[in-house]
Amino acid sequence: MVEAEVTGRLEHPGVVPVYSLGSKQDGLPFYAMRFIRGESLSRAIHNYHAQTSPETSNSNSDQKTDSSRQIRFRKLLQNFVSVCNTLHYAHDRGVIHRDIKPENIMIGSFGETLVVDWGIAKTGVENSQPSSQDPALLSETDKNLIPELTSNETTRQGDIMGTPSYMSPEQILGWQDRINPSSDVYSLGATLYTLLTGKPPYYTANFDELFLQVLEGKVEPPRKVKPSIPPALEAITLKAMSTTQSQRFNSSLELANDIEAWLADEPTTAYRDPLWQRVKRWLKRHPAIAAATAASVALTIVSLIVGLAIVGGFNRKLEKSNEQLATANSLANSEKSRAENNFKIAQSAVDKYLSQVSGDPTLASPSFLEIRSSLLKTALPFYEEFLKQNPGDNQLATDRGKALMRLGNIWKLSSENEKAIQHYEQAIELFTEVASRPTTDRSKSDMAMLDLQGCWLEIASAQSGTDQDANSISGSTNRNKKILRQLLSGSVKLKRP
Repeated sequence: MVEAEVTGRLEHPGVVPVYSLGSKQDGLPFYAMRFIRGESLSRAIHNYHAQTSPETSNSNSDQKTDSSRQIRFRKLLQNFVSVCNTLHYAHDRGVIHRDIKPENIMIGSFGETLVVDWGIAKTGVENSQPSSQDPALLSETDKNLIPELTSNETTRQGDIMGTPSYMSPEQILGWQDRINPSSDVYSLGATLYTLLTGKPPYYTANFDELFLQVLEGKVEPPRKVKPSIPPALEAITLKAMSTTQSQRFNSSLELANDIEAWLADEPTTAYRDPLWQRVKRWLKRHPAIAAATAASVALTIVSLIVGLAIVGGFNRKLEKSNEQLATANSLANSEKSRAENNFKIAQSAVDKYLSQVSGDPTLASPSFLEIRSSLLKTALPFYEEFLKQNPGDNQLATDRGKALMRLGNIWKLSSENEKAIQHYEQAIELFTEVASRPTTDRSKSDMAMLDLQGCWLEIASAQSGTDQDANSISGSTNRNKKILRQLLSGSVKLKRP
């Protein structure tokens, strides 16, 4: 009679209508309802997953089977949306079903979807605020106070009412004051779980273990059971089955709207699509812009290909030119290396010749001074040529300066002081240039300074025409050092004496 009274108050296409209600002559109540022809949602779900199992697939008709499977799946989701709308109507009138599961949903022969078995419905419920307390956080003592069920998958009359695998945590705990529309939303989420995976979210023969799984929300994610399930539908299911009431959908209508959004390829509230999916959806909504963009991209790609081809041609020519240049550089480097080797051989020969002429004791005799001077002079043009080829070579400049000093010494020995001073001055110019060049080798700079000092001493000796005593030479050395410092600073210009 309770079911008849409840359904009699719910005038909705999703609720089986009551035609009459009364009592027989013996006082027993009776009611007459519409006879439903069709199958339960549980049977429809079973048939759908049986047809889509790998054992029943036929490789010769995979494409046709896949299309039929998609159509059947979308019809089941539409049936589920109808159930959500029916329950939203009931909730709006203060009625909570409390036992939503696939067995209590009928699919008629003409496509109608009906919610049945309102026998434990709760009436007079106001739209109270969902609780934010999470039953999963209950202490072990509180969990041990849960009443035991006497049978599995059956409806109990008493504090705990419903089917355990589809009951919300607040129903499991017997929190009657917290049973509200969100409790039916949870059961709808569990029903959707079964629709997607083909099995209940919780199932075990141990009732205590089953209750604890429900309270703690230890449900296996749908995509782990069946990876082909769309991520958005999994997110919708898990949101509806949240152990905390305030984290579920605010109403069964919101749950229905999310399912319909997915069916229409629209974004859902429970799941944020990846960027590529959002771009794809945007292009689908704006086909004209998408076509123009595709054409622009195609033109850009063609232009890029043509440009790459042109650039590739230039690159090949450039590579060929680079190869030719590398070959030429290699030959030039080879020639340069050969020339440098020849230059070093020539320089070594001239240095050896100069040393032999300078150090030969026979030529050191006064009678051979002029011959010795002439021989030394023959080495000077070679140093001149060497300096022209390597103008910045300090060693060459130093070697030529020393050769000029040797000639100056020879002329001084023959009392040709004027000629000696000329050669000393030329040597000083070379040593000054070497000493004034920047260098990181301090020893070379010091050697150039010593060579300069030696030249100035020789000039002083040549100017006097005779050898001087130590004091005179020391005074001359100090004066020459001062002149040398002024010369290097640029405050004094070199002049012939």
